[in-house]
Amino acid sequence: MALIDTKNNKVSVQTYDTALGVDAAATRAMRDGSMLILGPLRGENVVEVAGIARSRNVPIISFSNDVSVAGRNVYMLGHLPNQSVDRIVRFAKARGLNRFAAIVPTNVYGQRTNSNVKTSVSDAGGTLVSVQEVDGSSASLDAAVKRLKTGGSVDAVLIADTGKSAIAIATALRSAGITARILGTELWNVD
Repeated sequence: MALIDTKNNKVSVQTYDTALGVDAAATRAMRDGSMLILGPLRGENVVEVAGIARSRNVPIISFSNDVSVAGRNVYMLGHLPNQSVDRIVRFAKARGLNRFAAIVPTNVYGQRTNSNVKTSVSDAGGTLVSVQEVDGSSASLDAAVKRLKTGGSVDAVLIADTGKSAIAIATALRSAGITARILGTELWNVD
């Protein structure tokens, strides 16, 4: 696309190792004359890179899902939690699932998903029975599943965490006798 848009046959794509830090990689990219940065993936890294790239007015297209870092020449290309959650809830609701629960991690993604699932379930005309946070420990997971089970029947449980965590959570749900349909987000692709 760059070749067609610019009619320039001298487009170069470089990769920069972040082993020494994203700031070092961004500084090197600026020194090499980069005119666009694709990446980084993590929101906290975008903030560092943006500070360096702004000095040269170089735009960034990040793959992060943290919309709080977008703006002033920083554009997001990642899957945003609200889009993912809304699509999953609408899909489930269209298949007759009405009573929802969610298990979310205790991080920024989990906080955003928590907020998004409330809105999405309400907008779809469903009932949100419970949202439980887990910190990755087995004690936290056991407590969340116990609270979810005592909260009333659910048709679907959204697990908004990585695939590895989803396996542990789904196993714990089934062991507790919760037979609701398991739903997931794009984070399952991480593993």
